[in-house]
Amino acid sequence: MEYNNKVLANRYRIDEKVGEGGMAQVYRGYDLKLDRTIAIKILKREYRKVKDFVNKFEIEARHAASLNHINIVSIYDVGEDQELNYIVMEYLDGKTLKEYIVEKRGLSNEETVKISGAIASALIAAHNNNIIHRDIKPQNVMITDDAKIKVMDFGIAKMRKEDTMTRMARGGDTIDAEAAISGSIHYMAPEVLKSNYSDERSDIYALGITMFEMITGIVPFDGNSDINIALKHINDSIPDIRALNDEVKPALEQIIIKCTHKNADERYQSARDLLADLKNIIKAPSDLFIKIEKREALDRSKTKIKNHKASEVIQQSNRISNIERKQKEKQVAFFGALTGALLAIVLAVLIISLNKEVIFPTKIEMKNLSEMNKDQYTQFFEDNEIEWEVVGYEFNDIIEKDGVIEQSIEPGLIITKKDKVKLVLSKGKKLFSVPNVVNLEYETAVAMIESSNLTYEINRVYDDNVVAGLVIKQSPEKKTMLEEGSTVVLDVSLGAQEKFTTMPDITNMTLKEGEKALKEAKLERGTISEAYNDKVEKGKIIATTILPNEEVKEGYVVDITISLGKENKAVTKTIKVENILSSEDVAAKLKVVLLLDGKATEIYNADVTQSSFDNPIEIEVKGKGSGKYEVYKNDVLLFTNNIAFTTED
Repeated sequence: MEYNNKVLANRYRIDEKVGEGGMAQVYRGYDLKLDRTIAIKILKREYRKVKDFVNKFEIEARHAASLNHINIVSIYDVGEDQELNYIVMEYLDGKTLKEYIVEKRGLSNEETVKISGAIASALIAAHNNNIIHRDIKPQNVMITDDAKIKVMDFGIAKMRKEDTMTRMARGGDTIDAEAAISGSIHYMAPEVLKSNYSDERSDIYALGITMFEMITGIVPFDGNSDINIALKHINDSIPDIRALNDEVKPALEQIIIKCTHKNADERYQSARDLLADLKNIIKAPSDLFIKIEKREALDRSKTKIKNHKASEVIQQSNRISNIERKQKEKQVAFFGALTGALLAIVLAVLIISLNKEVIFPTKIEMKNLSEMNKDQYTQFFEDNEIEWEVVGYEFNDIIEKDGVIEQSIEPGLIITKKDKVKLVLSKGKKLFSVPNVVNLEYETAVAMIESSNLTYEINRVYDDNVVAGLVIKQSPEKKTMLEEGSTVVLDVSLGAQEKFTTMPDITNMTLKEGEKALKEAKLERGTISEAYNDKVEKGKIIATTILPNEEVKEGYVVDITISLGKENKAVTKTIKVENILSSEDVAAKLKVVLLLDGKATEIYNADVTQSSFDNPIEIEVKGKGSGKYEVYKNDVLLFTNNIAFTTED
């Protein structure tokens, strides 16, 4: 309420608060210039002094403003005024998709497909512009009163609160602490929670969770803490959709399953592919045309893998017992046959000695390889003669290069030399090359840095040789490899430093004198206008657009007003016309013409009779200076008199 009736940028009036998020408040407002209702998003007070938050706020506006799509909320303006950072956007009458789902307790197949198609279409536009939304959820989708679908909030919900990462005891899974408390945890993809990495497929996962909520009325993963929900995203499959809504179409069910696959490679690889299948549902809702591939690879979502060798050890032990039992029976049966018994014993010893590792395998406890460096885990495998294989590499912000991110057999389990351990190794932190932005426009430079997954800091400096807005210098230099989110410092030119001078008092000077005084003060004479003035004589300066003694930039253009002297004002005079009719005249046409400043103006024209002249006919006329008036009877000039407009009658 504190901003009601405040006007930003002399244009945008704040009327009423209509919503609030984690970082910003939203108001209904009015554009006084374009005469239309608008929405105004204002950064909360506690974030205005934090540069990263302000930058993120501006990035959101810049990202959304670059998109022109029927399913994306339009951004009109962004700015700062009266210490308020604000975004002006399209005002929508309606409700959020979240409110709509709660109200209807789940949507029909048709509504789910229609709304999902609109969101997918918006994502196509964003992804084509290299923009990842990163916060798709029903709360960020509006359904207007005229049934239009609009996606909003680009970027602001992903502001990083801290740089630390929380390591969780679930087979080495890593969860971003910021993501766990951002408020959008119910819709975050596993890769975002594990490594804070997101791409187009992360948006598709969030849309899949949103589709699940639309068709069932509930979110697939919920819990008593953000960490609990995050683990479900990483480890658990989504609940059986048909068990929650037996009316779901098979094709729609398959699309949701594909969108929410734990492995991003198994999802739709683009929003365009997803939209194509959504359109196919309309044609064949009951067909199972969705292709969900199953690849034989290490399951990245769970690192706990059962020891399948345990049953083999038991079976081997049973076989040994059977051999020993048969040997004893043979010895009893042929107790007298010493030669045969000795032969059997020698044979058994020979078999055991040759197959010792098979019959009595060495038991080895699996170690936590993520706590070892490459030399240490390599030595562990060599010392225990265990076969191992690298099945993949991933970037990781915590584990150093060649360290173990995931292992196929969990620490603490008992293995043998016959077991094979599969590993996913770290490629280290992902590095990004700093682009060359020197001599580029500031906006272009910022866009290039952001597209390189880096942030920026601006220093504004004066430079007499570089025009305002161009990047003079960057640090670090081009092609330097930096971690994601690192800062590139830009020196941006303010142009030549402005110099100031004092406005001289040139009133009551002639034009020539005034121009000389302006030149000496390093100011320029602008347009010249004229006006009457009772105090300043004709030809001298009455006023200037800059007040005397005011500080102003050198080279400023000053407009001048010159006196025309005292104004000769128009006055009103009364012309009296006596009876122009003779005694024989019954009636006649009377016309009076004023001659003034070279112009003839008819000021009276009417038929008159004898009774018209019971009193003289009075004609009021207004003018300046001196002139004459002519009196006509039936268009014949009777006489001419002088008239002077000097004083009022």
